[in-house]
Amino acid sequence: MSNRKIYIILIILLLIALGLLGVFWYLSNNANKNNIVAPIDNNALIAEENKIATKTPVIIPENKNTLPPVSYEEKEKAQLQQLVSAFVERYGSYSNQTDFENLTDLMPFMSQSLKRWAENLIDSKRVNSNSQAPYYGVTTKVLKTEIIEFTDELVKIKVATQKSEMFGTDYNSKVSYEDLTVSLIKEEGVWKVNEIKK
Repeated sequence: MSNRKIYIILIILLLIALGLLGVFWYLSNNANKNNIVAPIDNNALIAEENKIATKTPVIIPENKNTLPPVSYEEKEKAQLQQLVSAFVERYGSYSNQTDFENLTDLMPFMSQSLKRWAENLIDSKRVNSNSQAPYYGVTTKVLKTEIIEFTDELVKIKVATQKSEMFGTDYNSKVSYEDLTVSLIKEEGVWKVNEIKK
């Protein structure tokens, strides 16, 4: 290979090396410019922290769905309505084959006066009962209750009911609606059902 060709190759290699050095220098110079870190102003940081610390606290609004506290009287009214609802459904649901269980089961919830009435009714019906009579049954469902009088000694609750009567072995049924007024009195500090009127 002639000297001339060697010089040309060396010059080309030198130019390539210089070009690469120039590119490397340019890239490293730009990278340093982007990585310049500004001096930290400690006073500005402290002022910002103080501003955050002294910010007015955020007041979370109350949930509008939160119910107000229920008074003792409202609780008592709700409990009496539940008692009367369960009492009326049991009282009004019976058949001629259950031996007056609807009344005997409710005696602990009856006043002395209503208990005597129920006992007399059971005794008289048992004497006149006919075991050969076709099936007859009633199912009572309470639809609505409403307190119409509320004092320390007497409560009256209006009860809307639906009655389903069933006759015979084919269970032919008849539906009717009836409003009752249930009176409660206190005996020894406990509410008892005293009267049921149609």
